[in-house]
Amino acid sequence: MGLRCNPIIPWLILVLSIVTIVLALMIGNGLLILSSIVQIVFSILRLQDPLYFIYSTEIVGKNLVGMSFVKHRFDSYRDLLIENDRLYLFKNGRKIKITSKFFYHPEDWKAMVETIRDCQL
Repeated sequence: MGLRCNPIIPWLILVLSIVTIVLALMIGNGLLILSSIVQIVFSILRLQDPLYFIYSTEIVGKNLVGMSFVKHRFDSYRDLLIENDRLYLFKNGRKIKITSKFFYHPEDWKAMVETIRDCQL
């Protein structure tokens, strides 16, 4: 199961990029215009892909380039806890914060919560 980025985040990047383009046009800086166009294309294409994947024995986080950068292994879904719209993992007696609801698409978050709760029964 993958968690896609919250739709608000690409829109924020898009708005900031447009503001940057307007400012760049006002001051006449071509490099700034080019970097803003790259940001717009990047936010449209890349941020629609899932950033976190939850498998039966591990959680894999991916950076915006698509490479795995965080892997958390666990024995069962009973090691996972959802509390205050945050996902935690109990590992070696410690409570590790994995991620928060704000960063992900609401439908994906809801599906993840339901899957974890169903598997914990």
